[in-house]
Amino acid sequence: MGFEGVDAVYPLSPLQEGLLFHALATPDSGMYVNQCILTLRGELDTDTMVEAWKRAVERHEVLRTFFVWEGLASPAQVVDRQIELPFEVHESETLSPPARRAQMDSILQHRRQRGFDPSVAPLMCIDLVRTSHRTHDLVWTFHHLLLDGWSMFSVLKDVFGAYEALRRGDDVTIEAPRPYRDHIAWLRRQDVAGAKAFWQRTLKGFTAPTRIRGLADHAAPVASLEAAARTEIRLSADTTSALEALARKRRLTMSTLLQLAWAVVLGRWSDRHDVVFGMIVSGRPADLAGYESMVGLFTNTLPVRVDLRADEPVIEALTRLQQSQLELRQYEYSRLVDIQSWSDLPAGEPLFESILLFENFRKEMPLDSMLETLRVDNVRWFEHTNYPIAVLAIPEERFLIRLLFHRDRIDTDAAARILDALRSTLEAMAENVDRPLRALPLASDSRHRVLVEWNDTEMELPSECIQERFERQVARAPNALAVADDDERLTYRRLDRRANRLARHLRGLGVGPETRVGLCLRRSVRVPEALLGILKAGGAYVPLDPDYPAERLAFMVRDSGIRFVLGERETLDVLPRHGATIVTLDADREQIDAAGDGALAVGTTPHNLAYVIYTSGSTGRPKGVGVEHRSVVSLVLGADGYARLGPGRTLLHFAPISFDASTFEIWGALLRGGTCVVAPAGPVSAARLGRTLADHGVDTLWLTSSLFNAVLDEDPGVLAGVTQLLTGGEALSPAHVRRALEALPATRLVNGYGPTECTTFAVTYPIERLPARDADGVSIGRPIRNARTYLLDRAGSSVAPGEAGELQIGGAGVARGYLGRPGLTAERFVPDPFSSRPGGRLYRTGDLTRHLPDGRLEFLGRVDHQVKLRGFRIELGEIEARLIEHPRVRRAVVRLREDRE
Repeated sequence: MGFEGVDAVYPLSPLQEGLLFHALATPDSGMYVNQCILTLRGELDTDTMVEAWKRAVERHEVLRTFFVWEGLASPAQVVDRQIELPFEVHESETLSPPARRAQMDSILQHRRQRGFDPSVAPLMCIDLVRTSHRTHDLVWTFHHLLLDGWSMFSVLKDVFGAYEALRRGDDVTIEAPRPYRDHIAWLRRQDVAGAKAFWQRTLKGFTAPTRIRGLADHAAPVASLEAAARTEIRLSADTTSALEALARKRRLTMSTLLQLAWAVVLGRWSDRHDVVFGMIVSGRPADLAGYESMVGLFTNTLPVRVDLRADEPVIEALTRLQQSQLELRQYEYSRLVDIQSWSDLPAGEPLFESILLFENFRKEMPLDSMLETLRVDNVRWFEHTNYPIAVLAIPEERFLIRLLFHRDRIDTDAAARILDALRSTLEAMAENVDRPLRALPLASDSRHRVLVEWNDTEMELPSECIQERFERQVARAPNALAVADDDERLTYRRLDRRANRLARHLRGLGVGPETRVGLCLRRSVRVPEALLGILKAGGAYVPLDPDYPAERLAFMVRDSGIRFVLGERETLDVLPRHGATIVTLDADREQIDAAGDGALAVGTTPHNLAYVIYTSGSTGRPKGVGVEHRSVVSLVLGADGYARLGPGRTLLHFAPISFDASTFEIWGALLRGGTCVVAPAGPVSAARLGRTLADHGVDTLWLTSSLFNAVLDEDPGVLAGVTQLLTGGEALSPAHVRRALEALPATRLVNGYGPTECTTFAVTYPIERLPARDADGVSIGRPIRNARTYLLDRAGSSVAPGEAGELQIGGAGVARGYLGRPGLTAERFVPDPFSSRPGGRLYRTGDLTRHLPDGRLEFLGRVDHQVKLRGFRIELGEIEARLIEHPRVRRAVVRLREDRE
């Protein structure tokens, strides 16, 4: 390919290649169109200003550069010998201030949206807007392919120097600086092998980008000007001075201070202690003579990896980071695409999703000192990037930090909170660099809010056990309907008497406080009768689902240490052999009825065990969660914030008795004077569920998320009579929530969250509005009465609103622990550092969440490998342990290990 009328043809820099790729991939996006806007005050000679710009274009080759790529193995940049600079003058002197602002916005927006064709020079233009006789706004729009920030100020310096010389009548012939193509030639001489070794060593073991939790996941880079937004803050003058003094005293750069602060914020918002972000480096090689005056795109974007060691003092982390930056400077020339290929990240995954730029050129080249006859002020510029988040730091008398972000990836409120967290971190670093990293505080005013205000849930509880609370309802309304199924209906008095007979029978067999009694029944009115009978005898029930595999049931019987098992002939037959005493509710009915129906005084307290429910275990062994009476009473009496319970309310007992949702279904009715309708056992369908709801007038229903989705997909009309619909157990589908709110306008929809270890519900959200998009999650809400929620990072420090943290739950609902597993109990049930009550504990849920601005919680994912299936928690370790037991799988694993060795 031949070129006529050109001065030079040469390759692109690494960053130019990337920018050109994005510009060609999204030609109408305005991507990487930069603008510098400044106000000129004084007597401006427009013709002289035009001439000054022409001289600058003549002096700097990059201002006459265009790009070619078609038919070439690699794209090239071409320097035109002569170009015509677009320079437009606009008049707004006679316009009103609002009209003047509208005109300026129109000019800026038009230039950004129009952009530039990279194949046609010049990739820049000038707009001069006369706002008054002595005031002009100068708008310089250019493609980022040509210039970085330092070069932008160098060109402006030359323009203003030429303007003043021309005004004086002086000769403005200035020797041209060393051309940008010399820098490209220098790049091509660098040590690629050495760079490869450095980056492989630096990024070894880093396999996933540091992604802010809650950041919308888009596969393609963001390239929409409409989505681009910004927010900014200024540090106080005192904080700025303190940071500068710290940098001088400890021989650090201000850039290093900012890098560590951003790493800390990024770590908290992503819940990662090993983070990587992008850093824009100057890229001007000290061993290239004349680099200071060269103009072009020298900057490069490189990954910075920071290991956040929680107990390491801030000053040691700063020193370590600065040392790594000194080593990185030797390889600033590396191409990002090469670094990506040298890393351990899967193909297609970005190395980072946030970038950091420390802009010190404005301070080192102040424009207001470059003109004699004019005064320059209100200097600003517009940048656009394809990264979801870009942090720009500008050292001034009051340190300026600007956050560029994309609204389709992160919302405006979250961006503001991120910036506030960065400010707080820098302020804390300025105050004390000897504190450990984990002690860096939350954002300014959030600690009291997240620890106290959003946990103001305390409610005084009566000193009662479950059966005592039930007996209150019997005394209040003995003839009210308590339980019903398709075959039988029992009033509170009849249910109480039946339970008393069973309790007396069990008491006679030796059941008392803390005695664990197995219960193997299918759903019927006998389930509430059996539960109450066990509790009235002083015992604790252990559900044994007759549909469980025999091996799992055998383990549960052994592990729970049950001495008694209740059931019916049909269900007890499925149990493996065991040594427990059997009580058969149908076969032993005559003996049970003969025991008498008067109440027993057994001496249980609210801190006695009420039940043990088994959940999945990571080692392949299920684990039994022991829940006390007080936790169940707290759950039921504190439900008024999310559900209306009491006389006249009818709840459906639909969950398996081995699933802790049954706790709410049964006791939510019987301890508040409502009716518990027991759904028939057997296959589940929307039609079958609908018949039960209609036949019994059920108004309050709990469904797992998966069943909620299935019913809505099949026939949402079957739920029309339900006025309170609680759902949860796993993340809700926004699309199904939207469908429910539209199809069931008279139904109160509640998202219920809570692990078995916190007694069914700990957090709830009465859903009052639709998610904005299907990509948005449905909040899990706020803590219920007598529950407290804390979001803690890996070091155990509370995180600020918007930051990701592990949800840890305290309060009356926290279970006793894992039966016979003291080590695991100590690991998951930890001391509560925020409680004033002796012995207070928190349950570590393993769920990553963040606070929304109003205090609601948003579920983000897991910190471990646990999954949810139909509302049940399943440890993948349990599945793995069972798979390994299969001979073919075991042989395959052995062969794999041998191959690796």
